Amino acid sequence: MNVHPGAGTMVSWICRLPADRATEDNMADYGPIEADELDAIEARCRAASTPPWEPFIEGRDHDSGDTFIRIGGLDDSEADMYVSRAIGQRLVPASAADHDFIAHARTDIPRLIAEIRRLRSELA
Repeated sequence: MNVHPGAGTMVSWICRLPADRATEDNMADYGPIEADELDAIEARCRAASTPPWEPFIEGRDHDSGDTFIRIGGLDDSEADMYVSRAIGQRLVPASAADHDFIAHARTDIPRLIAEIRRLRSELA
């Protein structure tokens, strides 16, 4: 783990995109989500850092400093998340859209899981 000067512990994720990554065109090709897979998704959500996760995009949400995701609210009990991508030999901040997606996934995915379970119980 790296230390980010003046900001406490920095968690950095390096994203390398596989050649066969999912796109909007092929996301439906995965088939139905079985109960054990839904349980595994839910377990990963529960294991993740405490919400809320809030994106702070330089130039959009604040005027100076890095783009990051604040984890756990204002109490600073969790380290901020800095998301980077490897472009050639350089690390660059991930896009605003990627930061927004990652930050909102922390609450969106549990809501989607709950909705899937609700709909399945109505169909049963």
